[in-house]
Amino acid sequence: MLRYGNLDEQPIAPSEPLAGQGKSLSEHYDKVVDYLRGQIIGKDQRITIPYDDSTRKIVYADYTASGRGLQCIEDFITHRVLPTYGNTHSIASATARQTTFYRSEAREKVRAYFNANHEDSVIFCGAGATGASSKFLEMLWKSRGFDQQGDQQDDERKFFREDRWGGCECTLCDVRLKNESVYRSHVKTVMHAEKLGKSKTTQKKRTRRRAVLVLDPVNHHSSTLPFREILSHFPIVKGGSPSVPGSHYKLSGTVDSSVDNVFETELVELPLDHTTGTADVNALEEVLKEIAHFNDSTATDTTAVPVVVLSACSNVTGAMLDIPTLSTLVHSYNGIACWDLAAASSKIKVDMNPVSHPQGYIDFAFVSPHKLLGGPGSSGLLLCKKKHQTNAVPAVCGGGVVFYVSPVAHSYIQNHEEREEAGTPDILGCIRAGAVYHLHSMLDHDMIAKTERRMATQLVERLSKCSKIHILGPQDRSQCAGIVSFNILYNEDLATKRGLYLHYNFVGAVLNDVFGVQGRGGCACAGPYAHSLLGIDNDMAVRFESSLRTSGCEVIRPGFMRVGVHYSMTQEELDVLAGSILWVAENGWKLLGAYTFSTSTGEWHHQLDRRDRTRQWLSTDLGWSRVLGQDVGSIADLGERSTTACDDGIDSLIKRADTIVGNAYSAGQVPFSAVKCPLLDPQLADLVWFALPTDCKWSLDGVASPQPMLCTDPNVPLFKGGVQGEDAPARASESVFNSSIWSMTEEERKSMMKSRLSTQQEERQSKKREASTELVAPHVKLHRSGFPQVSITPVVSKKLRLLIGTAVRDFQMIGEGDKIL
Repeated sequence: MLRYGNLDEQPIAPSEPLAGQGKSLSEHYDKVVDYLRGQIIGKDQRITIPYDDSTRKIVYADYTASGRGLQCIEDFITHRVLPTYGNTHSIASATARQTTFYRSEAREKVRAYFNANHEDSVIFCGAGATGASSKFLEMLWKSRGFDQQGDQQDDERKFFREDRWGGCECTLCDVRLKNESVYRSHVKTVMHAEKLGKSKTTQKKRTRRRAVLVLDPVNHHSSTLPFREILSHFPIVKGGSPSVPGSHYKLSGTVDSSVDNVFETELVELPLDHTTGTADVNALEEVLKEIAHFNDSTATDTTAVPVVVLSACSNVTGAMLDIPTLSTLVHSYNGIACWDLAAASSKIKVDMNPVSHPQGYIDFAFVSPHKLLGGPGSSGLLLCKKKHQTNAVPAVCGGGVVFYVSPVAHSYIQNHEEREEAGTPDILGCIRAGAVYHLHSMLDHDMIAKTERRMATQLVERLSKCSKIHILGPQDRSQCAGIVSFNILYNEDLATKRGLYLHYNFVGAVLNDVFGVQGRGGCACAGPYAHSLLGIDNDMAVRFESSLRTSGCEVIRPGFMRVGVHYSMTQEELDVLAGSILWVAENGWKLLGAYTFSTSTGEWHHQLDRRDRTRQWLSTDLGWSRVLGQDVGSIADLGERSTTACDDGIDSLIKRADTIVGNAYSAGQVPFSAVKCPLLDPQLADLVWFALPTDCKWSLDGVASPQPMLCTDPNVPLFKGGVQGEDAPARASESVFNSSIWSMTEEERKSMMKSRLSTQQEERQSKKREASTELVAPHVKLHRSGFPQVSITPVVSKKLRLLIGTAVRDFQMIGEGDKIL
């Protein structure tokens, strides 16, 4: 039901549809993509690299994190929306009315894109899928697990239902009404009161209600952490029992088991299918059977409701689940199917109500429109079935959701969508989201999926030919979207295919600094899934967390590098993406000595990279100098400040990269004497899973045909506290985790996990002997230490000496008779 009149009128059709009049979308696919590619803001943006002040064209491969802006959408916002912009919640003034119209139309565009109908709510949520899942959780507990019979909803709301024509009906009396005001009058009639009395006398005895949260191991943190936190707020009552063996729950020590109308929570984490890289579907069905058996038991009066939260697409590997099939499975056990669509909605067309699967509908969906092309700045979305919105009190109480407030009482509006959007919404974000989905509704999604599948296959096939590149996830990628995560070995043992890795942030820095490729390193906010992908068992996970917590040494945090393909990419950009990763796998280690890292943030950067030189400041571009007409430059000038441009083809870029390696430690760059390696906590020695700058120097210094090796010079300090030589803790020659674990057979994987501990213990005992023997062996070259054992006189610039001298004089820091060391 629409709160304001005339909002349901159809908008005037655009005079020039993007796909053309009367022709299929597929016929215009190339033309449409070319148009969108030309509309990308920053498509020709260049960045200055730290080596020679030349520039590189940005190759954006981070669409999994966020999309890029489109000029046509920003022009629409600037020239159409903002001139008549006003706050919503009114249609009295021209600005408020037009803005309300725009936002209402945006909601309908989203509804049409996802095939949501009048029984579905489209709720704008602000902070992407995270905001959507948080609002979902509030609705969950306020409705006692979406109970449609309990007292958590008042009598007015219990029988209120909106219809497809913008009106409403009373489900108790089976009458259709014009709007909410008429409905509120109807519930005071004698007819409604009589039927309400009969309804209450026939209601079954209230029982305790429990939400059994069944979570996908692939889930993003936003679809995992809030559900873990809720357990302590809604424990199982004293004397109660879990519905699923091995589940997570809290027991209450105060609430008696005889008390009715209690809401409880229980959490089940599904195992991972190591073949598909997704949740184990068979295990999901077993969990649903356990819950059904619990409900059928006469030993309990608790109703357990399966609330299944699944990830449609992994933001790490691109592994996808079949939404209609699994939703049908969940509904067959009276469960609620919730889907995290953050990564999926930019890759596939999602249908809330698929005709081919009548029971395959989606109950709740968490959506991040900002990941779509043109989406930056868009509001998050919660899509849901209205039948589940049984909470009498909105998830967030505030302005815009009240029906009437007096000094002694208050009530809320019944509109399912607007009552969950308290306060002034992110109006521009909502309108932008509608514009983005309107634009994408005119695209051929089958062609998009086909294009990205071809690109991803080409990328993976090329990367797989290099044994140093360990691609995470299933070997069969036929059911994966165009998201590829990987790690790169530094020192590869050809027999075991193991070794230390190049740090993911170092790989990301080199891809950016040498090729202009924009990727992302870390764990992609999918920690549990990342542990499985990297082969980190629970004991090792505890060790990592404890070490990070006590030492603050973020650089040891395990992770990987992630890139992705997109239908707007050209073949040239795809070649640059693949070629640059392959080049880094073979040659990137040679640049380690030119880089350094921060132990507290884990970030790597080139030693000559002065990021303040290219940083743009909000205060500069919006300051008074701009207002007064002074030339202060603009953000668009970023690429124009460099001195030299170059051909952006992969062949030319590789030639330039080879030249960079050849000159990396020459005059004007970073000489070997300036190689920096921050000292690490000696307690973390065995957790250092990546190669260090000193390893690169040790391998390159004075060697004709260098190979990546670990620095074994006892005179080179690596750890804090002056611990070196024979007293230095032993470093492992290979990473404590293994990114290639998914390419192993099940037996190989179990054997590797079993032998890991014994191997590490043996290394600790023998490392000192091996290092000592290696250093005194006559046939092994002794590398000179790059770190002197005594302090040397630093070279102080003339400018700095002048400043120091001035300070000494002005503050009379040296007096008669003082001696200077």
